[in-house]
Amino acid sequence: MSGPNIFLSNGTCYTGPGQKLHESFIPCGNAAFGHITCCGAGDNCLANDACWGIHGTGYGSSLTYMAGCTDPEYKDPSCPKKIIAQPWVALTHCESSPGVWAVCSQINNPTTLQPGASCSCTNTASATIAFSDAAVLSSSASLPRATGESIQYFPGYYPTSPPGSDPTSGVGGDNTGGGSSVGGGDNPSPTGPGGSPNETGGSSPSGGNGAGNVNNPPQSASGMSSRTKTVIGVGVGVGVAFLLALLAVCLYRRRRRRVPRSDEGIAKTSNPRMSAASTTPTMSEADGRPISEADGKAARPWSMRSELEGSSVPAAGQPHHAGASKADANDAEGGLSPVAELPGSEGWQR
Repeated sequence: MSGPNIFLSNGTCYTGPGQKLHESFIPCGNAAFGHITCCGAGDNCLANDACWGIHGTGYGSSLTYMAGCTDPEYKDPSCPKKIIAQPWVALTHCESSPGVWAVCSQINNPTTLQPGASCSCTNTASATIAFSDAAVLSSSASLPRATGESIQYFPGYYPTSPPGSDPTSGVGGDNTGGGSSVGGGDNPSPTGPGGSPNETGGSSPSGGNGAGNVNNPPQSASGMSSRTKTVIGVGVGVGVAFLLALLAVCLYRRRRRRVPRSDEGIAKTSNPRMSAASTTPTMSEADGRPISEADGKAARPWSMRSELEGSSVPAAGQPHHAGASKADANDAEGGLSPVAELPGSEGWQR
């Protein structure tokens, strides 16, 4: 069986000699390593054996208070000096004397935490002073919701095993608030003021309840704060989302390159007549010379002839001279150029 774990909340809490606190109060450490102050489950353990937490709503819900310790005789230095014989008492910061904290009694001696009763400290002479410290009390640890669970310690307040003690030996109590534990040695000592401890607490103008902000997140035994873990988780999520988006863009662009362009298809099939004409074989005459027909009619060389001096070109359907016909025949047979009539050649015609 393994020994007690110094980072677990363990032990029984007392509000006075032989008087147990309600099970909603748990130790600010493991009583197997020495007596320790008790606070409400889920609250912060402060300097001067004080505690802080949110209980209820409205006025007095931000509660700075003192409750008890794990010493059944209530003699250990870790037991808060409440002055008033109540299960727990609220604390308020005196406005006229910075650093002075006064005790505020609670109506009907409630055994569980609730919004503090109205209380103020405007005159230290008439107030019940508990202790003097800073106006904002330093926070050493954040308690879990039940005993047997890990405590989140703030920087500079990590517990260490006291000299001469063995963290793997000893008799530890059960993990419930009503159990008992036997511890030995001195209280677990913090690592010293090397870190920047959290601070909480403060003054309330009229309510007698200190309130403050937690500036640094608690850290576990592994040394990584819960905020750091959250930042890492968010960073990983954003990175994965960015990579997926980048991959989607790359796949989309690659797909577009594979799809044939519509204008290329149009260019290839825009003129089917020209395509058909280009595949029609060329007709040729007997001597192998190609001829082309524009409208299915034979070529008429005389339509290409120009009128020269002293000659006329007959229009279509009019008779023409034999010489012209002969010239036309010569043109058709030999591909000769048109012959113009010379002056004095009229006598040659019949």
